[in-house]
This record gives sequence, structure tokens and C-alpha cells, in this order.
Amino acid sequence: MTRRMQYLFRRLLATAALTAIVFSLPTCVQPEQPVEEPPAAGQPAEQRPAEFEVGPLTFTPSTVLSDDTATVTASVTNTGGITSTYTAVLIVDGDEAGRNNLSLEPGRSKEVSFQVTTTSAGDYELAIGESRAVMTVYDWCPYTIQYDKGKSVGLWSIYLAGEFGHIVHFTPPAKPFKIRRIKVEGYAEVEDFADWDERDFTVRIWDDGKTRQLWSQDFPWRLFMGFKGSIEIPVPDIRVDDDFHVEVVTHSDEPPAKNFIGLYYEESEGETRSGASYLGSPAPLKARFQSINWFIRVQGEGAPF
Repeated sequence: MTRRMQYLFRRLLATAALTAIVFSLPTCVQPEQPVEEPPAAGQPAEQRPAEFEVGPLTFTPSTVLSDDTATVTASVTNTGGITSTYTAVLIVDGDEAGRNNLSLEPGRSKEVSFQVTTTSAGDYELAIGESRAVMTVYDWCPYTIQYDKGKSVGLWSIYLAGEFGHIVHFTPPAKPFKIRRIKVEGYAEVEDFADWDERDFTVRIWDDGKTRQLWSQDFPWRLFMGFKGSIEIPVPDIRVDDDFHVEVVTHSDEPPAKNFIGLYYEESEGETRSGASYLGSPAPLKARFQSINWFIRVQGEGAPF
């Protein structure tokens, strides 16, 4: 073998060794990454489940009395991501008192309400979900409202003819207030005995603004027969939450009358709440009768002080 051939042979061996070294080096391979596929057409992406929050419980009326029906209300909000139904369950002293289903979209709120009738006084624990409140129920207390002192000298009386009436402005000592009876003191005269049954007087109860009648009824003059002086008019459970007015229209004849009912009165020693009226509206009264109190009183029941 010539020197030239030996040189070429050594070069060939060196090249082969280098190639083996190059191809024996380890290869660095990146791990395969998962590929997120978009949701199929018509299928929504995954959403948070529905979650509900119940707002503070409230109840009306603010003062609840025995045998009252109270309305318990709360706001329910869907704080989750999908529309769902929430079943609101009212618990009163540990017992279920009612349930109501609400369908709510995400981020929407609705009010849920329940009617609760209480028969006795005491404290009642209310709960809807995690929201709680205590409702105190009170007993009704008896009251008499009168502005006269019963000092009518000689029991003077005044009669107002036709549709003109005697009216008194009452303020309940406690609210709410149930009007049970109206007491009226007066004196009647008739020319014909039959008039005791054929003629009527009217008793009306007006609201604070005297724009709405709360109650009205006619009664025979016979109630004043025999110089009774004081009569009682039963009232069918009229409840008020504000001032009210009682109007008595005797339908007496025009003066000089032989058929009339006159109401007793006294001179006022201070504020007077009595006056004349025509269908509830103020009517003129002679100056000498403008500082008087009619003998019209109200008996009823209200919340305790």
C-alpha cells in the first residue's frame, strides 16, 4: 500500500468515527402539549352553578298584634352562572310555615313573601335560608278617646238640620287602632210617635283627610227614645292607622223644629276638635258654638304604649 493510499484510508476512518459520535448524541424532545378543542356547535361552555343569597327578612305591619296577619318578605338573588329555581321555605319557631318556588336568571333578584297569622302575643323567630328575624306580637289594649270633660251644664244640646252633621276629629292613642263602639249623648223629640221608627240618623267614619268613608250606617231615632241621653253604636271592626273623623247626621227638621235630635256639648277649656260638617267637609257654625266639644266618644283597642 502506497503512502498516498495509507493517508486516504486514515482520513476515511476518522470521518466515520466522527459521524458515529455525532449521531450517538441524545436528542432533546419537547413533551406533547394538550390541545383544547372548542365546544361543539350549539353546546355552551361550562358555567358556574346557580348560587342563591337571601336578603334581610322584613315584616309588615311594623307593629304586629294578636290575630293580625303579617306579611313576611325577603329578597332572593341568584349569584351563580346559570338560571335555576330556588325553593324559599319560611320557618317559624322551627316549623315550616310555607314555601314558594322562584325561577331566577344569573344576577337577578326577586322578592318572596308569605302570610303569617298570629293568635297570641310573644316573640316568633322567622327564617328563610340563612336569613333570620324576630317578630314580636303584642296584645290589643282597650282605650277610650274623648275630648269632652262631661261638664255640660244642664246638658245643653244643639241640633243641626238636614244633611248637616256633628263631627269630631280623633287621634288614636296607639296605632294601629280598632274602633269598636261610638258613644253619643243627646236628646230627641218627635211630633208623631211613629217617627221613632220611621226616621233615621246616620253615623259615618271618615279617614284622616275626610275624603274616604271607612264606614257608614243608619240607625232609628228610637235609640234616643225615653231621654236615654247616652247611646252606644257598635262598629264592625274598623281598623285605622292614622287619625279619623266621626260624623253624626241627625236629619233633624229645620228650626223651629218639632222633630229633632240635639247632641249634648260643653264649652271647650282648650283645644276643640268638634265642628259642623256637610258630607264630611267643614260647614259654618255660629260663632258662639265654635269653641265647643260634642259628647261623641270612641271606644276601641290599640297597640300598647
